[in-house]
Amino acid sequence: MKRSFIHVFLPEDEYKQMRIVTILAEVAVIVSALLMLCLFAGSWFNWHMGGYLTAFFIFGFILFYTYVRYILSGMEYAEIAGEINYNKAKRKVYSQSIRFGIIFSIVMFVTRGIPNNWIGVLDIIGPSILATIFYFIFDRLSLKKSYKKNKDLLD
Repeated sequence: MKRSFIHVFLPEDEYKQMRIVTILAEVAVIVSALLMLCLFAGSWFNWHMGGYLTAFFIFGFILFYTYVRYILSGMEYAEIAGEINYNKAKRKVYSQSIRFGIIFSIVMFVTRGIPNNWIGVLDIIGPSILATIFYFIFDRLSLKKSYKKNKDLLD
């Protein structure tokens, strides 16, 4: 693992490294099967996707699958085992979500400029609120899965 370029992107914890590499191997097999399916579908049904569109879907699928599997594996919060730590972590997740939403809104205002009408305001605030909600849901789900897994390991 130390000789691979991917080592730079992996966490220091050996268990997390192995789990992430396993998840990446799973997604590689799934993507290979999907590419073969697209190849056969293109030859049988005269259905062809453009190269950029295919690359976009593959890259998006790899990111989405890896992230969701990592969240659902319950390994992000390895130190959360007690009720007190769990409650502190819940408050921290809430405050991190709010901070993320504020930073996301600021970045949206900087990149899009100050809006002139309500539609422009909704174009900035809407995605910011949705991103904050998704961030909170995924982080909270990860915390809950980690807490449950750690609690089961201690019992």
